[in-house]
Amino acid sequence: MEAAIRGLLESSFGDYVEGLDRASAGSFPMTLKDLKIKEAAVQEELDEDGNFPFDLSSGRIGQITVSPGWMGTVEVVATGIVLNFSFSPMKAMNNAFKKEEPDDEEADFTGVH
Repeated sequence: MEAAIRGLLESSFGDYVEGLDRASAGSFPMTLKDLKIKEAAVQEELDEDGNFPFDLSSGRIGQITVSPGWMGTVEVVATGIVLNFSFSPMKAMNNAFKKEEPDDEEADFTGVH
């Protein structure tokens, strides 16, 4: 069970949170405290569609509690989540001037391909 719980945490949060290696699944509920958000990884996700005019400057999770149930369920509760953003005027300006490309339906309607 311990390996499965570690795998769950790593696959769910590993790309975005530092400090999961401190997890001890010796007793339940398992509690992890004072975890740091990986800003670059989260920012990459936020920038994916190109419409987010903020930069994530820092972040942390106060506590994650993992409670496995008898029926094979696992409850993961994250509390004390703090994300600090800074507004990026350049991103906002780029978003304001970005022209949308017509989707296929519009292209068919206008005859443009």
